[in-house]
Amino acid sequence: MKSLAAVAVLATLLLSGCSATTKPSLLDAPEGYQNIENELAIREAPDGTACSISSVGCRVVEAFAIQDCPNGAYIEAKVLDGGGVVIGMTNATLPALKAGDYGRFEMLISEAGAASTELSTLRCN
Repeated sequence: MKSLAAVAVLATLLLSGCSATTKPSLLDAPEGYQNIENELAIREAPDGTACSISSVGCRVVEAFAIQDCPNGAYIEAKVLDGGGVVIGMTNATLPALKAGDYGRFEMLISEAGAASTELSTLRCN
């Protein structure tokens, strides 16, 4: 009978919304942003946006937190030469973001011969 009582308590909790699998509500991505993995939405920074941290090449990606990223956010991209061959990688982080916060990733590109980048990882930590 004790196991039947435990099942009844669990059923009551699940029906009342006290589930361990309840997910937080998600915000809609702003216009112009692409929703990635229901954590972060991103867009390329407007033309002419320069990195604030260096004079070497960089890729700037703007982000919008669809949900809380309490341990920050991470982005990574492959660096490609003119023939599409991977010649390196670049990455950047942001500090903790609350749902609705905007951020700006600045990924430095120092490889000689770099022609483009290809996003490979984007996540809340």
